[in-house]
Amino acid sequence: MNLAKTKGLDGLPKSDVLKFLLEDNCSVVVRPSGTEPKLKTYISAVQDAGRMR
Repeated sequence: MNLAKTKGLDGLPKSDVLKFLLEDNCSVVVRPSGTEPKLKTYISAVQDAGRMR
């Protein structure tokens, strides 16, 4: 099977990634580093413009 043509979440290629979808359109993504023995974490948060001070 050609993995380059196999689509994963959001149309991206399948890979070793965990994506946690949270409330209010926020998410946490965890994936292994390709070059080092560590995990990489990405946090996405969205604030409602009406709630900004």
